[in-house]
Parts: sequence; C-alpha cells; structure tokens
Amino acid sequence: MPEYTLNALIIDDEPAAVKNLEMLLKSFQEIQSVKGFTDPVKGFNTAMTINPDILFLDLQMPGLSGIEMIKKIEELNLHIHIVIVTAFEDLVVRAGHYGVIDHLLKPVLIEDLRKSILKYKIHKKNHGDGGKDSHFKKQLKRVRIPTSFEDFFFNPDDIFFLEADGNYTNIITPNGEKITSSYHLGKIQCFLPEDIFFRVSRKVIINYNYLYKIDKRKKLCILSSYNKKAQIAYSRTIISATGLMS
Repeated sequence: MPEYTLNALIIDDEPAAVKNLEMLLKSFQEIQSVKGFTDPVKGFNTAMTINPDILFLDLQMPGLSGIEMIKKIEELNLHIHIVIVTAFEDLVVRAGHYGVIDHLLKPVLIEDLRKSILKYKIHKKNHGDGGKDSHFKKQLKRVRIPTSFEDFFFNPDDIFFLEADGNYTNIITPNGEKITSSYHLGKIQCFLPEDIFFRVSRKVIINYNYLYKIDKRKKLCILSSYNKKAQIAYSRTIISATGLMS
C-alpha cells in the first residue's frame, strides 16, 4: 500500500489528452481519484471546490487559459500543486514558477509522469500538509552567493545548476550565463534551500525545478529550461541519498 493517497484533476480541452492522462494516472497506486475536464471553466470551478492535491493543466485553452488559472490560484492563495501539460515547452516560462512543480510534454509518457508524482511526494515528505506554503516562501527567499568582489542575490529559479571548478564554483543560469564564486561548492551548498537544490555528484548541484528526467542507463540527469538543456552525470551513491531515485 502507498504511504498516502492523492486526488488528481485534469483540465485540458483535448479529449484524447485527458483520456490518455487519466489512463496513466490510474496505474499509480497513490492516485485515489482522477477527474478530467475538457471545459476549462467547469474544470477551474471544480478545482476551486475540491482543492485537488495535483492539478494537471494545459496552457492553451479557449475561454480560460491555463496561465489565467494559475494567476487566479495564486491570487486566491490556494494550496494546489500544479503540473503543466503542453505540447509547447516554450510556453512554460509564461506560466511562472510559484505553485508549478513540474511540466509534462505531450504526448505524456508514464516515465515522465512518474517523475512528477515523485516531485509531489518529496514536497509532501519535506513539508507535510503545510508544504506548499513553505515551498513558496523558500522559492521567494533570495539566495546570497559571494564572489571575490561582489555578492550576488539570486531567486532560486535563476540558478540552473552549480558546478565545482577547483576551489571555485560556477553558477549556471537558465539562459546559459556563468558566474564564478570564490567559495567552493560545499560552502555554497549551505546557502541553498535543501528542498530545491540537490547534490547529484561531487562536482554538481542541480536545481530540482529544472530536472526533466533521470536516464538510469547513461547515469545522467537531464535538465531543461526554456531555451537550454544540460546533461549532468550523477553518482549513484550520492543521488540515492537525495531520494530522487526510487
């Protein structure tokens, strides 16, 4: 039996996409119930009523778009974990980050869906019932990273990954910019929110919000931002301790 169960809601104006996602979700023991809507207004009203644990949300829909829904959910301070489902990865950036724990590309594959469920589990394990509020606050808190002559203050989502370079550390942003800190990676790790940043090898710390998949055959973490991808080699021993791999 799963440690706990969760309720899922799907809002997507494509009937085939809803049917596929419903079928995949029902294969997970953790999923207690699944409701799917192709009418975005009815789906949103239902989300307001039942407050699902996870909302799988398409972005481009007539009448009420996914982006508009996310903004309304934020304004109402509702505690819903959102997974964006879209055929257009470049649209994800418009949805913002707060409340969005992951995104899935259509057609949704069960391995990618498993990763989204895992992200939900980690949030739940780290924060319990108050996890969403705590997670939002940590995302909003800036991270101070010192360099030789300056201190940089990052929003967590401004950091793609961090890589050791001898006694220095390179901070890589989602747009590919590199900033070098005079602090070594272990020292910088002390500044980072531990529920967002995970050390996957001796040399690299990744931002969990950008983790797209874990390739177990090649031993790679695949990170994906809106215009950049990265393949990060991981240490099985180190990554197993993070809970990222089942």
